[in-house]
Order: sequence, then structure tokens, then C-alpha cells
Amino acid sequence: MRPIRTEGKAKQQKKKIDIHEALKEEGFDIGYTTTCNAVRKINKEAKEAYIRQEYKLGKICEFD
Repeated sequence: MRPIRTEGKAKQQKKKIDIHEALKEEGFDIGYTTTCNAVRKINKEAKEAYIRQEYKLGKICEFD
């Protein structure tokens, strides 16, 4: 599957309707329900990943 163009969406997030419309514009003959089912399946399988970072004391400072 080709990547979906985000066209400036914040944090590259799209709603299901946006994904469906983008797929239709790309020429795919796909229904909205099928799009929703695929997004649901992908979200269910997605896992978050974290990279633990360790620095020597006094070398790095982070704050929010």
C-alpha cells in the first residue's frame, strides 16, 4: 500500500474520513466501512515504542 499524503495535517494525523477520501482520490474503489475496518485493525496491532536514554550527570538538561 502506498503512503497516504498528509498535506500539512498536524502531527500527520488523519481522521478515517480523510483517509477514505484520500484513497478515493488515488483511484481506489473502496467503501468507507472497509476503510474503517482496516484502520481499526491497524490501530489494534500498533504498539508504542520507547527508547530509554541515559546521560552522564550534568551533560544534558531537559524540561517541559
